[in-house]
Amino acid sequence: MGRFKLLYVHGDMEIDNNLVENAAMYSFMASCKRNGVDEREWLSDIFDRVQGIMHKEIFKLLPSNWAKYRGQL
Repeated sequence: MGRFKLLYVHGDMEIDNNLVENAAMYSFMASCKRNGVDEREWLSDIFDRVQGIMHKEIFKLLPSNWAKYRGQL
């Protein structure tokens, strides 16, 4: 289920949180593939960094930006 369809369904009815979490993870993995990022390397790196990053810089952890900002984090 795509991100936008999931948001539409989520607004109309109650759904299992696992479905939302799985959809988010699949979306991140697809974004990694689309941007030529190794999924395991990305996950390992962001899990190490997410606790210490400032809220306004969280966009740097997205797969589309990760390679560009990795050395600056």
